[in-house]
Amino acid sequence: MFKNPLRPFREFKELTPARFDTTNHRWVSASADTIAAANVRASELRCLTFNVWFGEYFFEERCAALLELVEENKPDIVALQEVTTPFLERLLAHPYIQRNFLVSDCSGKTLNSYGVLLLSRYDLQNLRWYPLPGNMGRSTLIGDVMFNGTTLTIATVHLESHRISAPVRAKQLSKIFPLLDQSSHALLMGDFNFCASWKEENDQLPPQYADAWNVLHPQDPGYTEDTDINIMRLRVKREQKQVRFDRILLRSKGTAGCWVPRSIELLGTSPIQVPTADIFPSDHFGLMATLTRDDSSK
Repeated sequence: MFKNPLRPFREFKELTPARFDTTNHRWVSASADTIAAANVRASELRCLTFNVWFGEYFFEERCAALLELVEENKPDIVALQEVTTPFLERLLAHPYIQRNFLVSDCSGKTLNSYGVLLLSRYDLQNLRWYPLPGNMGRSTLIGDVMFNGTTLTIATVHLESHRISAPVRAKQLSKIFPLLDQSSHALLMGDFNFCASWKEENDQLPPQYADAWNVLHPQDPGYTEDTDINIMRLRVKREQKQVRFDRILLRSKGTAGCWVPRSIELLGTSPIQVPTADIFPSDHFGLMATLTRDDSSK
């Protein structure tokens, strides 16, 4: 656990999500006077997280395939990592995205060379972008959605890479978790860059957070990077790898009307149809989870 965590850091940017203006055919600010903080009544929430890979290898084909996965699975919340400006441009031009989502950043100002992005069907309030300590320019996005009279805080993160960076990741998480404590319900999704099997780092996660994959598939390693399947990753990076870096963590247990993981699956585990075989949407697999509201919880 994070005992005596560092104080929440103050350096952040307040963001206003963008919506697509169908009249003028452009993305515009979804300011407070155009999206009220609606109290959404919902008994189910579909959540998707995906590290889209910033690599240029078959970029156009992979980007199209990944956006097709979003459309096919119809998530309510989408968390993306390693988003580049070219990827953002294609995402913003996609008709399904335009019709269905608010986007955390339509200008790319928070991306640097690559970054994190949130998409939501519902009003995103108190949206903030926080740079994280470290040497790779990583960041986290945090926003609130009102469901059934209570706030669900939603966050996405891309933590520092490489196994030797465990102390940096610990510092990054010690910054993030206090920022989520204001809400009774919190959802943290993204690329944690440490495997679910690495005990020392996993033991540092607050026990109040449930790993949706562990809850539903405790006997399945659920590798989100797997070169036994993803031949593209092996070909490009020339490294055997089987790890579960990508996670959906939920803190909601023990509160009235809590959210409960009901299903979770890997996405992007099959090659896409291109002239060269064995091209996948990304070097990671995505995660698609369904949460349901449990009104019996006290």
